[in-house]
Amino acid sequence: MLTLAIIIKKQNTNEYDQLISCYTKELGKITAIAKSILKHSSVQAMHLDVLNLVEFDLVGGSVGHRPWRGPAESGGWRMPIITGAQCAKPYLRIKSSLSSFAAASFFMEVLDKIIFDGEKDEDLWKFITETLEKLDSNSANLLSVFRNSQAELLKRLGYFPMIDRCVLCSLEMSPERDREGSQRASVSYGMRNTEGWSLSLEMGGALCRNCFLLGSRGMLLKTADWACLRRQAYLSSPDFSESPKEIRRSVLDGLFEYTFDTKFRSLDFLYQVVK
Repeated sequence: MLTLAIIIKKQNTNEYDQLISCYTKELGKITAIAKSILKHSSVQAMHLDVLNLVEFDLVGGSVGHRPWRGPAESGGWRMPIITGAQCAKPYLRIKSSLSSFAAASFFMEVLDKIIFDGEKDEDLWKFITETLEKLDSNSANLLSVFRNSQAELLKRLGYFPMIDRCVLCSLEMSPERDREGSQRASVSYGMRNTEGWSLSLEMGGALCRNCFLLGSRGMLLKTADWACLRRQAYLSSPDFSESPKEIRRSVLDGLFEYTFDTKFRSLDFLYQVVK
């Protein structure tokens, strides 16, 4: 079966083989085996590099099942084998920039850790390929692209928090006002007065002051974090940027790690590189 895929990660197995985890356009996430790829004579080795967009054939096996290591005659599930791999796009600009590579690695780690095998998702495929294209062409605006892509992925997966009103009592956030009490023009962009509000990761949304003081668990966010969330929630192409002095972990990072109950090591790598 001919398929188009983004290579997520590789793992050595046997003497010369590798297990290739990838996200495919036709089948969703799969794990397949590349035979003899570690031999110096392997033609496929350079094509099956991590972050490459690759076209290849899948031979035998069964997508979505763990490999069965018993004798072949017993009829157990077998892992598909990759043949005829050809790199369609290597994303060389991402790989030539350590910070861009670190940002792209985060999304590969998300695919690896939270997406189930064998579940086709055309929207997710579109998101991944578009994100890699953006990272490959916007190295000067890297953190803006990264934050926007984080928020978009949370939205597509259905985990972006409700932030326009209290998740418990439905009280709406009041518009942000200036010192004279008049409503600011920024309200058209979704900006609100967040004083006294907190974010509940457990309930997936904002908590008003009263609900928070009555005992509901939430965390107080900095104004910059609220601004980040609101930009991502209301603008299709938000203008989000961070100066070198402000580069730090974002509330979006916390949402990923709390929601999926896992530590994303690529985030540590990213912030070490960009500082």
